[in-house]
This record gives sequence, structure tokens and C-alpha cells, in this order.
Amino acid sequence: MNGEKVKCVECGFLALQRISDRQAVEADERYRTQLEPPQEYYEVAEYDTVPLCFVGKFNLREEIAKLKSENWLGDIETIIHKERLCDGYTNWLRGFTPKEHFEIMDRTEWRKWQANESRKNRNWHIIEAIVFFVIACLFVLLGYFLGN
Repeated sequence: MNGEKVKCVECGFLALQRISDRQAVEADERYRTQLEPPQEYYEVAEYDTVPLCFVGKFNLREEIAKLKSENWLGDIETIIHKERLCDGYTNWLRGFTPKEHFEIMDRTEWRKWQANESRKNRNWHIIEAIVFFVIACLFVLLGYFLGN
């Protein structure tokens, strides 16, 4: 992040944890706007209602607990809407799990690295061509002077 403040509610790494297998899943639109976890097949308590940061930049559960209010849903809303500096932020893409957001970010970073390496290689090839040209010119001059 370049010093911009962001909100967890807008981040792709805001996740809910499925109780049955502890799998981190997307905090969907309904959760982000109404704090209602997804209800698969209308099962009750399928997901932990307290969100988590998938990349572990902030302990949201701890932050919510520190507020010590009777309105814990309001506390969750306060924490996920809080502006903060975060170097792990990535824009939320609807329908993608936190793991998929991580893979997209990782792939993007890899492509940047690859483009940078390609640029370095291209610069090296230019330098290499110039050096070979200069050496070839020196040999031509050397041959000319030795021939006379």
C-alpha cells in the first residue's frame, strides 16, 4: 500500500471461517453489508460470525473483543469499517475466496517480476551487442594495421 488508508470491508482477504472444517471462505456481499453470514442449506451457525484477516495482518477478533460493548454486531461493523494502513490489502472481487485473492495477488506480483527480469535481459542484450560491435571494430582495425 502506498500510504492510503483502507477498510477491511473492501478487502478480498476479509474472511469468515466455516465451523465444520475451519475453512476460510469469502465474506460475501450480505455479510459485508448486513453482517449476516452465508447460510448453506439454511443450517444455523454454519459460520463463525466474527471475521478474520486471511493474511493475518490484523487480529480482528482481538480488536472486536477490546471494544467490550454489549452490541457485538455493532463492534464487528465498527472494526471492519475502520480506516487503517495495511500492506496486505487487495481489492475484493465478488465470488472469489480469500485463497483465490491470494493466488491472484501472487500471480500479479510474479508477472511484475517477470516483466522486470525481461527488461533487464533486454538491456543486457543491448550492452552485449555494443560490446561485440566494439570488439569487432577493434579486430578490423588491428587487421588493417597488421596488414600494412
